[in-house]
Amino acid sequence: MQPRKAPAQILLVTLLTLMVVAIIVIGVAAVASRDVQQVVTNRNYSQLYDNAENGILEFVDKYGDIDQPLVSLTN
Repeated sequence: MQPRKAPAQILLVTLLTLMVVAIIVIGVAAVASRDVQQVVTNRNYSQLYDNAENGILEFVDKYGDIDQPLVSLTN
């Protein structure tokens, strides 16, 4: 005579399997969210860096004349 599986055992195995799947899904979602946030932060940093670099280049183009005395830059 074979032992019969009780419905409670099937339910328990199903719940444990679903818990493992849920933990994996939550982990993947957390990693994806972090990656998206990091990409946005990198884009913002890059944009701010480019703006600062362009400002410095404009300043050098405007005041980069070596014949101009430094005192004239304060005006």
